[in-house]
Amino acid sequence: MKLYRFYIDAGKLQKEILDVEEKPKSYTITGCDWRKRIAKDDIGAVDCRKRVHLLEDDKKKAIDILMDYYSDEKCRHDRYHEEQIKRFHEIFNALHIAGKEATNE
Repeated sequence: MKLYRFYIDAGKLQKEILDVEEKPKSYTITGCDWRKRIAKDDIGAVDCRKRVHLLEDDKKKAIDILMDYYSDEKCRHDRYHEEQIKRFHEIFNALHIAGKEATNE
């Protein structure tokens, strides 16, 4: 059985074709020393190494999954930085007010 792994490397979408053996809850990659397993629940989702595993050679589906993942990551990143900027403004305003009060005393 074949499993298709898609990921971004050097700014390009890469594809690996893996030989796998189906188990009840996972797929075991054959032809390698370490016998890595991929859970069936993880098929079609982005893993911790930002790769997508699919049962079919569907580049468009892989691109859609990765685009969703990276756009969610960008939103989280943007929100984090907005919160940081807001927090810094609050700190600088508090320091500015404290500085004015110190000069008025």
